[in-house]
Order: sequence, then C-alpha cells, then structure tokens
Amino acid sequence: MIFLLSILIQMIPLPPAVLKFLSPQTVALRDILGDGGGWNTLSLIPPKTLSQFLRWTTVFLFYLFIVNVFTKETVWKLLNTLFFLTCFEIFYGLFLLFTGSNYLLWYNKPEYGQFGNRLHGTYRNPDHIAGYLEMLIPLHIVQAISRRVITPFKSEEKAQRLLGIFLVMLFIIALFLTISRAGIVAFLIGMIYFYFSGVKGTERRTQFSFYLKILGALAVVYLLWIGIGPIIDRFWSLTSSVQHHRGVVWNDTMKLVKDFPVFGVGFGTFRYIFPKYKTLLTQGIWDFPHNDYLQVLAEGGVVSLVSFLWLFFNALRMLTWKKLPLARGAAAGFVAILIHSFFDFNLQIPANAYIFVTLIAIGWISVRENHGRHPLPPIAGD
Repeated sequence: MIFLLSILIQMIPLPPAVLKFLSPQTVALRDILGDGGGWNTLSLIPPKTLSQFLRWTTVFLFYLFIVNVFTKETVWKLLNTLFFLTCFEIFYGLFLLFTGSNYLLWYNKPEYGQFGNRLHGTYRNPDHIAGYLEMLIPLHIVQAISRRVITPFKSEEKAQRLLGIFLVMLFIIALFLTISRAGIVAFLIGMIYFYFSGVKGTERRTQFSFYLKILGALAVVYLLWIGIGPIIDRFWSLTSSVQHHRGVVWNDTMKLVKDFPVFGVGFGTFRYIFPKYKTLLTQGIWDFPHNDYLQVLAEGGVVSLVSFLWLFFNALRMLTWKKLPLARGAAAGFVAILIHSFFDFNLQIPANAYIFVTLIAIGWISVRENHGRHPLPPIAGD
C-alpha cells in the first residue's frame, strides 16, 4: 500500500513553494518547458503516472483476489493452470524456434527475427520468458515431486511423477534456450536456495534431493547433447554489454537520480526524460534502464524505492518463515526474479508482474493454512 501511495502522491497538484521545496529540478524543468508558475505535480507527465498507478493497483488487487479466494486445497488448481500455461509457452516457443516463424499465433511479428536462435514463446523478448520460467519452475518441481496422485496403483503414481519430472526438465532446457544470461544465473541461484532450504535429515528432504538430482542430470545430459556453444558465446559477450550499453545507461540514469532524488520524475516517464541525460551514441530509445530497482529510483525517488524494497523484504520473510514445499518453491522463484531484476525490467512486463504476486500469494496461502493465527498478508499490510 505504501508503494501505491508513493505513486499517488506524484499526481497531487502542489503549490509552487511546496513543489520547489520537494523537488527543485521539477520546477526548473517545468519553467524551461513553459509549464511553471502555478500548482503542479511532482510527476512531469501525470497521465503516464496515472497509467502506472492503475497498472500496479490492478496487480495488487489480483494478489488480494488470490489470497482471499484460494485455500491450500484449491490452490493446486491454480498451480495446475500455471503448469498448463507453461507447457503452452514452452511447446509453442520450441515450435517458433525450430521453424523460424515470425508469427505469434496469427499475428506477424517481424521483430522476432532479431533474436536469432533464442526461445521467446509469446513474449517479445527472450529475457522476459526467462523471467517467467525462473519464477515458476521451482513451483513446478514441487508439483511434480510432492503432489500425490489419487490412484490405487503405486506404479501409476510413479509414472505420473516421472512424466512431471520430464516436463519440468523441458522447462529448464527451454530456459537455457532463451540464452538469457541474467535469467540463467538467477535461476541457478534460486535452485541452489531451493535445494538447501529444506528441513535437513527428513524423509521428505531425502526424496526431494533424489528427484532433484535426477532432474538436474537429465537436463545437463540433454543440454550437452543439443550443444551449449551459443550459451557460452553469449556469456563471453557479457563484459562488452555492460561496459558499452547497460553500464552507460545505468550511469546516465544515476545522473537523472541526482537531479530528482526524493520523489523521482514520475512513474511511466523515464523514456521521455532520459534523452536529456543520455550519452550513449545510438539512435535507440530506452524505455527502461534494464534494472527494475534503478527504474523505481529514477521514476519514484528514494521514497518509492524504500517502500518497494520493504515490500520485498516482508514477502521474502514470510516465504522463508516455514520450510514448506510450496513456500520453498515460491521463495526460490522470488529470489531468482529479484536477482534478475538487477539486469532487466521483468517487473515492468504486466504478465510477469502478475506471476510475481501470484508467487507471493501461493506462498502466503501455504504458510497461512499451516499456522494457527491469520496475520494480515505481507503486501496488504505494507
């Protein structure tokens, strides 16, 4: 809630004296544009900020919908829906990858040809489907390993579990086929957390470890078979990318932050204000600085960034409170996307923002119904 309030404050008209006290550079820039003198907002482009406010409000309401409608029993239906959605994304992405098609369903998408041999599914950018996968794969692992299948035949239960493991293996391979450097690293860190966060010495932990080892071995063997050369080559280009592209943009963005440190320039306005600070010698338009935290700092200032990080801290504390399988899976995906967000703008993509709060909601439902008390959900309590 505090994060939403920090956006709302940017759209409130303020007297000139108050506005100048809170953000002198906003007044100076408005004077240059011939829009100064009267009551004005902290946001330099209020309609864009309003659009972002409505988007984040919708994401927040979606979170509230999930935690109030689903229970520990019915949340598996939501998980199954997400599993089928991931299956569609992966198989459709593999189809596009191996056929070289520039179509998204029946729409021609010429920009898909820019990605070369990188899987992207229905996303415009392979890095963003990587963000989707790194969030959900740990939960899908929990589904495949711990979900009991109601059947009188134990062999059938094992067969269905192995089928689930095989499909999750394909999800992991698809993540690597996106060749998203930050996505792959973030996923691996999330999986390391997932592996070591269980309760040691228990039968469940031993079972999880066994199936995870099978899953990892199958994924490694298949990746070696199809070839990991393109993945290695792209990682070799990481230093050049940081030095000559994103690193320059981050440095230029910090110059913007120095001018608007407390309340920022207004959510949704980065692409319009950044050209004033841009030093990169390209004709490209930077809609985002490729860093979610830096974007919040530039558009919302320190006030919004602190509330943003406080939200993450509360959510992560809740997810790691109990070492429950669903909460662990959600926490692993949560950790992965937090790391990826240092190098990309996944949380600015509506689909991934909804998946992000879905992770928190699923983890909260799992913790809530395994605890006697019912404290307020972490996001709602902010």
